[in-house]
Amino acid sequence: MKLGDTHRTLRDEIVDELRRRILDGELEPGDRLGESALSGELGVSRIPLREAFRCLESEGLLEWLPRRGVRVVGTDTSEAEAVEEIRLALELIAVRFVAERRDDGMTGELEAFLKEGNRATRNRDVETLVELNRRFHLLLAEGSGSPLLTRLLQTVRQRSDQLRVPADEKRVRSSWRDHAAIVRHLLEGETGEAEARMRAHLLSHRAAVA
Repeated sequence: MKLGDTHRTLRDEIVDELRRRILDGELEPGDRLGESALSGELGVSRIPLREAFRCLESEGLLEWLPRRGVRVVGTDTSEAEAVEEIRLALELIAVRFVAERRDDGMTGELEAFLKEGNRATRNRDVETLVELNRRFHLLLAEGSGSPLLTRLLQTVRQRSDQLRVPADEKRVRSSWRDHAAIVRHLLEGETGEAEARMRAHLLSHRAAVA
């Protein structure tokens, strides 16, 4: 794979690719990232690669080791519990902020999201459901209207996703049902119900990775 063919910065493309590998489990906690090997594989110089490393370090996905390079961060039990608690609190704040805003643009996005998911469900399109499940939490974070909350959620969600077991079709469909229910509650103005469903959804996720 060669990067740099789009209008995005090369650093951002490298960040996206390495983040994907970490969150998909291709790069596991403790794996070291060699500059020489990665720069050759991705077809980039070491300067944007190092910039990408620093960005991913700020997100908590990589760490620098003195005289030993860069490695994927691991998460111990106590930190994993903290990550899930922080994520739960932030996701519930996002739900409440989205409900309070109730602007036409966000309502339209939620309706389109729900319509696309319902169509994918009817067509047994699991691949689309996987993508919608990934988009769901970002949709709510951005819909909150708070750039700070969006950044915080992105960071903690990435750490949480490192703990996630690979999702099979059953879990994909279960996650979609939860997400669809939360969206319907938001569209109906049922803030309390949306928060309760989000809480149950994340607690179920926590049990799956325990």
